[in-house]
Amino acid sequence: MVYNNEPGMLFGTLGETVTSIPSAGISDTDGAALLGQLGTSATLTIAASDYAYFNGTSMATPHVVGVAALVWSNFPSCSASQIRTALDNSAEDLGAAGRDNAYGYGLVQAKAAVDYLTANPCDGGSSSGGSSGGGSGGGKPCKGKNCTN
Repeated sequence: MVYNNEPGMLFGTLGETVTSIPSAGISDTDGAALLGQLGTSATLTIAASDYAYFNGTSMATPHVVGVAALVWSNFPSCSASQIRTALDNSAEDLGAAGRDNAYGYGLVQAKAAVDYLTANPCDGGSSSGGSSGGGSGGGKPCKGKNCTN
C-alpha cells in the first residue's frame, strides 16, 4: 500500500521501480486507518473491474489534438478548418475506404499533414505553407470532405 500524505486519493505510479509485489495507491484516511491496524490484519481486494480499458474517440482525441497543435504551430497562418482538412487528407486510411464510423479518416500522420500543407498553401499566403482544402495530399488520394479532386 502506498498512501497519500495529502488529503485525497493517491493517483501515482512507482516510476521506474519494477516489482512483482502487488501495489495500490490509497487515500490519506484509508492509509492512516490501515497503519493503525499494523500487527493485526488488513486486506485490500482489487478486482478486474477496478481497471479501465479505454479506446475509441476517448483515446484518439487527445492524440489527434496534439498532432493538430504540432502541425498548426508550423503553419500559424492556416485556419482551424485548413488544419483539419490537412489532417483528414493525410490520415492513413483504416477499415473501409474513406471516412467510416469505426476509424473516421484513419490514423493521424503528423509528417504527412506537414507535407500536405507544404504542397497546398493556406489562404494567408504564409511562407511556411498551408492548405486551402484542395489537392491530393502530396500524391496520396484525396479522402477528406473538402477535396476538389
